[in-house]
Amino acid sequence: MNARQRLEAVLDGQTPDKTPLGIYGWFFGAYPADLDGAARELVERGLGYIHHTSTVNSKCDGLEIVNEEKEEGGHTYHITYQKTPVGELRRASKDGW
Repeated sequence: MNARQRLEAVLDGQTPDKTPLGIYGWFFGAYPADLDGAARELVERGLGYIHHTSTVNSKCDGLEIVNEEKEEGGHTYHITYQKTPVGELRRASKDGW
């Protein structure tokens, strides 16, 4: 059985050949075809790769979201601004963290 078949077996009330283990794809930061090194080996050994999709779409009136990316000093900065009628929020990450 592969990871998907194991999970489907559990959901159908059956007993899989091994306990299904899975991890959300965002943990690896790549799609299965782009995995390398230890991540690829874990998936090849049976770790399930779970692609998470949003089931809810939020709507906020009066909210403007601006994403910015810049390179500085050999680092990549991702900055998200959330502009509201009463102020502005800013979230920043450096090199993906």
